Amino acid sequence: MTRENFEGIVRRALAALRVDDQVTLVGTGLPSATGADAMTAELRIGDATGGSGAVKISVAAADDEARMESETRAELRRALRMCPLCDRIGHVEKLRGATGQQEGCAVRCPACGDYEIDQELVRRFRSARERHDNAVLDRLPSLSERTRAGSHVRISADNWRGDAS
Repeated sequence: MTRENFEGIVRRALAALRVDDQVTLVGTGLPSATGADAMTAELRIGDATGGSGAVKISVAAADDEARMESETRAELRRALRMCPLCDRIGHVEKLRGATGQQEGCAVRCPACGDYEIDQELVRRFRSARERHDNAVLDRLPSLSERTRAGSHVRISADNWRGDAS
């Protein structure tokens, strides 16, 4: 894959995530001669206050362009700390339990507010977006309403389908 091909994949992924007006692609890199088998992209995120942040993603090189696009979108969601509910750029921070294991995430989203969510649900919701799984995606707006209305909402595997919080 050429640098230009990967740049096109990153630009399409940014457009598909509807963040191309907030994120600037600074540059891309090919797998290194040292044996690294990953394409890289450097991005700059602008924010509402005029500030910005730099992000670098790394995506395993593959001959299948559709797979590269899917993996690039997934990596961008992680790197841009996109809200699992509404897919907007926000802030997602991992929460660790007493044993150091990741238990979930604390999310701060300009649209959904502040909430906590189980890590498994973050993966499930992001996967549902890639698979266009409407059975899951159709429930996300009501979860977003719940997080905006509550003061300390924790979304778990036990309550994400219903009205319990």
